[in-house]
Amino acid sequence: MDVFINGLFGVVGVIIGWLLQYLFPGRDARRFAEAQERLAQIEQERSEWEQRYRRLVGFTATARINGRPPSARGQFILISANEEVEVFQLDYLTDNGVCVASEPLNSLRGCEVEVPLARAAVEQVQSKKYDPHTGAADIGLRVLLHVLGQQRELTIPARVENLQIGNTYYRNVVG
Repeated sequence: MDVFINGLFGVVGVIIGWLLQYLFPGRDARRFAEAQERLAQIEQERSEWEQRYRRLVGFTATARINGRPPSARGQFILISANEEVEVFQLDYLTDNGVCVASEPLNSLRGCEVEVPLARAAVEQVQSKKYDPHTGAADIGLRVLLHVLGQQRELTIPARVENLQIGNTYYRNVVG
């Protein structure tokens, strides 16, 4: 409704400016008409920015880790958002937030995005600080994304646990 009213005021301003220019073809009328047109453009831009701001304020996203080794798909982070996002980087962090590994991601877009976890990066973070008795380690996964032209980040606290199936050990990320 606000956009309609703002657009209506802009159109009325342009029409008034045109009429003044037609009826009073002097220099001042021309300047006034140009000012009216510029004012209409500024009002339209303001309205667009206001809408964008309202969408950004209402932006929500959740992330959780899905999958369990040794599945064929592997483990991944499922991001659900109320606006379309573009995920462009995944950072693997120690429990105190130090980035150990970083993985650039290509073209992961949508309101629901699956971000695959790299086994080598998980092992690299786990090797930095782990419980010598269980082999478990607390880690963080930071997802960097773009939403509505702004950069945001989601940090997921997680735990890497050793999972034994038969004679094989797997790294299971839980979070």
